[in-house]
Amino acid sequence: MMMWKPITLCWRKVPPVDLVLPLFIAVTVRLFLILRWPHFAYDDALITFRYAENLAKGIGFVYNPGERVLGSTTPLYGLVLALFHKLGLDIFVSAAVFNLVCDVVWLYLFMQTLMSTINDPARRDIAMAVGVFLGTYFPFLRVTVSRMETSLFLLFVTAALWAFMHRRQVLLGVVLGGLVLTRIDGLVLLVIILGWFLWRHRFVPILLLIGIGVLLIPYGLFTTVYFGSPIPHSAVAKAVIYPSVFADQFSRVDSLITLAKHIFAGNLYHRLLLVPFALVGFTILMRTRATWFMVLLALFILYFTGLGLSNTFVHEWYLAPLFLVYGVSVGSGIGLLGNRLLSVLKTSALGRSLVIVLLATTFVLVNVYIATDKTEKDYRFDRNVLQNIGLYLREHASPNQSVLLEPIGYIGYYSGLRIYDAMGLVSPEAIVYFLNYGVKDYMVAWALDALPDFAVLRPQSFSKPHQSDTRRFSNATN
Repeated sequence: MMMWKPITLCWRKVPPVDLVLPLFIAVTVRLFLILRWPHFAYDDALITFRYAENLAKGIGFVYNPGERVLGSTTPLYGLVLALFHKLGLDIFVSAAVFNLVCDVVWLYLFMQTLMSTINDPARRDIAMAVGVFLGTYFPFLRVTVSRMETSLFLLFVTAALWAFMHRRQVLLGVVLGGLVLTRIDGLVLLVIILGWFLWRHRFVPILLLIGIGVLLIPYGLFTTVYFGSPIPHSAVAKAVIYPSVFADQFSRVDSLITLAKHIFAGNLYHRLLLVPFALVGFTILMRTRATWFMVLLALFILYFTGLGLSNTFVHEWYLAPLFLVYGVSVGSGIGLLGNRLLSVLKTSALGRSLVIVLLATTFVLVNVYIATDKTEKDYRFDRNVLQNIGLYLREHASPNQSVLLEPIGYIGYYSGLRIYDAMGLVSPEAIVYFLNYGVKDYMVAWALDALPDFAVLRPQSFSKPHQSDTRRFSNATN
């Protein structure tokens, strides 16, 4: 019984009344966005959708039937979606609802973790402010409605911090294993936590390693046999092709500056208003000397440095760990300063509640407006351009025909054709052509050799055909 006592007590840290407002707002806002765009998703999400549907149909965990290439960096999320599809559920709706549930759980865990850490009299206000802020912050709303795996990733990150704080080694290991299977960059947090045990306690956490091995060892054996390697090919393609494709657009210094601007300022510099609160909240959290926050801070530093120095295109969902640290700092600052101000003004309980509700409502409306405006623009482009191209190909091509293109998400999902992926995520041969012909010429050279039935390429892909292929290129286009 003593083994479970810390967990049992932890569930009672946050009073139920404090959970109502943050979780109710988070669920309501997400339901609004999901119902507004029932079939919206980021382009990359539809790559995982196609893997999931092929698995559910008995074709296998593959993108192109008969080609065993692990082009998804989120196999666990793909398995979850495959289960939903097998049960006859709409994959767009089930992915969105699943993300919503994950968000509710990780928000709850984060509020519990804060309440177990902060000893300040304002800790209830801090936990509530963090819950409202993280639950309605624009970047988190976007990744939920996008049907990406980010919500599950954040759930595992938060659960890992909770298990780490309560010294549940086996549970922590299983959670870290799930984190890596959700996104391969979860290895960063795994390495940080293992490093902490080795540095701080000078011992190898055997129970933790057992927990990790429960998931990762069977997965590693299966993927080695099935795909030939446990490393997702999409990760290899991004490491090889992405940096060269985007290297001419900005330097590493520019990349770091752009990343910092995106996190702390925003495109309209509106996030600068939150920086003072972030500084106050960061000071509070540092004073607690909580090991879970130090681990999270180390994750922030490594992510920021790695993404900034990679000199490659950074997708919005890559930034979730960065926004998590920034968001908990901002929320903590808002909660503390709000508590102090209301205490000085000697606000009554009713007045205090009204102020909190008013501020929360204002913040929610602003973020919903930003999320709605941004998502509507993406939805129109994805639906009017990418989806329509996919539907056109489905209508005018036979099922056994092929197409070379980039990006492959919407077009590949709706066309159902055999895909030659110009970025190499699901096509290993793209890397070979890239290394042989270079970034300017490899798509045309590959198309001339592979002879797909269709090619959907950007205009710049035809700018400079390789000199040795000029005659073939001219004949093909004539």
